[in-house]
Amino acid sequence: MEHRLQTLPLFEQSDGTDVFTVTNAGNLTTAGDLAVNGDDITGDSNLTINATGYTRIGDTGTPGSANGDDDLYVEGDLEVDGVLYLDGTIDTSFTAGSVVFAGASGVLAQDNSNFFGMTPTTSLGLETQPQMPNLSFLEPPQVKHL
Repeated sequence: MEHRLQTLPLFEQSDGTDVFTVTNAGNLTTAGDLAVNGDDITGDSNLTINATGYTRIGDTGTPGSANGDDDLYVEGDLEVDGVLYLDGTIDTSFTAGSVVFAGASGVLAQDNSNFFGMTPTTSLGLETQPQMPNLSFLEPPQVKHL
C-alpha cells in the first residue's frame, strides 16, 4: 500500500509545532526567518511576495506610511531603469501651490519666495510675494531684435 505524504515537517518545536515544512508540491513553509546567502531569488514565472502586512526591503528602517497589505517600504534608494507607472499620487512635502522644478543634480525642488502659483486666483509670482494678477518683473524686460 502506497502512502502519499502531503506535508512533511522537517523541524518541529518541542511542543510539536511545525517550524519548517515541505509539501509534495514543492512549497516550503517556515515559521521563522528565511536567510538567503546567495545572490538571487528566482522564479520560473512571476515572483510574488504575499505578506499580510507591509513588505520591507532593507534591514532597520521604519516606514512612514507603509502599514498594510500590498504596501512596499524601501529603506534606501530606489532606482528604476525603465518607466515608472503610477496609479495614484506622489506623496511629497512640497507646499501647496509650489511650482516644482528640477533643481541641483536634477532633484525635484521648490523656491516659493521666487516662484509660486496660486491655484484659486490662477496667478503666478516671479520674484514677488504676494502674487500679482498679471506677470510682473522687478526690472523692465530687455528685448533684443536679431
